[in-house]
Amino acid sequence: MLRPPATTLPRAVLLTAYVLVAAAPLLAVLLSGGMSGIEPRTAVGNALGLVAAPLLALQLVLSLRFPPIERIFGLDRMLRFHRVMACVALGLLGLHGALKLSESGGYIVQTLFGDSWPVLLGIAAAAAAALQVSVALGRRRLRLAYERWLGLHGLVAGGALLAFAHAPLLGQDFPAPALRVVWGGLVLLVLVIGMQKKIVAPLQARRSPWRVKAVAQETPDVWTVRLEPMVGPRRPQWPGQFCLIRPLTGRVPKERHPFTMSCAPGDPDLTITVKRVGDFTAHIRDFQPGDEALVEQPLGRFSYVLHDDAPLLLVAGGVGITPLMSMLRHLRDTQDARPIRLIYGSKTEADIIFRDELDDMARRMADFGVTHILSVAAPEWTGARGHVDRGVLAPVVEELGRERVGCYVCGPPPMMDLVVRSLRRIGVPGKHVYSERFML
Repeated sequence: MLRPPATTLPRAVLLTAYVLVAAAPLLAVLLSGGMSGIEPRTAVGNALGLVAAPLLALQLVLSLRFPPIERIFGLDRMLRFHRVMACVALGLLGLHGALKLSESGGYIVQTLFGDSWPVLLGIAAAAAAALQVSVALGRRRLRLAYERWLGLHGLVAGGALLAFAHAPLLGQDFPAPALRVVWGGLVLLVLVIGMQKKIVAPLQARRSPWRVKAVAQETPDVWTVRLEPMVGPRRPQWPGQFCLIRPLTGRVPKERHPFTMSCAPGDPDLTITVKRVGDFTAHIRDFQPGDEALVEQPLGRFSYVLHDDAPLLLVAGGVGITPLMSMLRHLRDTQDARPIRLIYGSKTEADIIFRDELDDMARRMADFGVTHILSVAAPEWTGARGHVDRGVLAPVVEELGRERVGCYVCGPPPMMDLVVRSLRRIGVPGKHVYSERFML
C-alpha cells in the first residue's frame, strides 16, 4: 500500500520553492539594480505588482491537485492555502494599483481616455481577481451552484492573468533583462498548467473509463454506486480517500464532483456512497448498470494507514460514515487486531447506513465495538440518544488510552466542531485528532 514520505523534508522543500517562485521577479529586478534611482512610492508599487503576478500563477499550480504534492499536504490544507493566498494576491494587486495610479493626478484620466491601454489591462486584471475572490468566498450566500461557480471561476481566472501582459507592455517598469527571462518562465508555467488541466488530464481520464456495475439504496436518501474499471485494475487507494468522478450518461449531469470511496483498497471495484443533498447528488439514483464515467486517481490524507498502529476511535455523523467504512473494511480484510471503536450519530434509526454490515463486523472482528446514537429516536429505541458529545466520548477515550488513541472524525461541520472540541477537553493530543475539512 502507498505510504507518504517518512521525512518532513519534502514539505520544507516545496514551501521554499513556492516562496522562491513568488519572489523571483522582484529578486531579478533588485539583483540587476532595476530599483535604483526610483522614488520610494514607485518602487514599492512596482515591488507589490512583481510579487502579486507570480502568486496568481502559483494559484493555478495549487488548483492542479497534483498527487505527489497533495499526498504530502492533503487537499483540504491546499485548498485553504489556495483561498488565503488568493486574498493576499488581491490585496497586493489593490495596493499596487493604488500606488501606481496615484503617481500623477491625471493618470487615471489618461488611462481611461488616453492611449495607456496596458495600464487598463492591469486594472482589468485586478478587477477580475476581485470578482474571483468575492464570488468564491460568497458562493454559498449567493446560492450559486457548484458547477456554475466552477465555470465562472475558470473564466475569470483568465482575466486575472492579464497581469502578465500588463507589466512588460508598459516598458519603463520592466527594464531588467533578467526579469524578462523570469517573466517568460512564469508565462510558460501558466501555459503548461493550462494544457495539463484542460487537455492532458481529460485525455488521460478518457483512456481508463469506468462502468457502473450496480446501484443500491442504503437509506431513504443514501445510495451506493459500484463501478468497475473497463481497462486494467483500478489505481491503489488508501482507505478513507476520495476521488473525482464525471458521469458520461445523459441521465446524470456530466459534471466532475468529489466522492469519498466506501470500498476497501483490496476491492477490485470502486464504490461511492452518496446522500442526496444538492442539484447533482439528487440524480445519484439515476445511475444504471452499464453507464460509463471518468474517475480520477484517489486524493486525500484522511487515512489511518498514514499514522502509527495506535488504538482507533472512529466518530461519524450521517453520511460521514463513508470514509470510516472504507477504513473498517480494510481493517477487517487485513485482520487487524488493534482495539477499534466506532461512535456513529444518525438522525433516526432508518438513517443508519451500513447497519447490518457494522453489526456483522462487531461480531466477527477481534476487538471492535460500535455505538449508535440517534438525535431523533422512536420510543422503542433502546440505544443511546442525543448527540456525540463529551459525555459519550470520554469513557471510550479512557478505555483506549487518551495519550495513544488515534481519533478520526467525519460528519457535518457542526458535529465535527463539537467532537474535536470535546476530544481536546478530554485530553486527547491535537496531533492525534484527524479530519478533513473542505468544500470543493
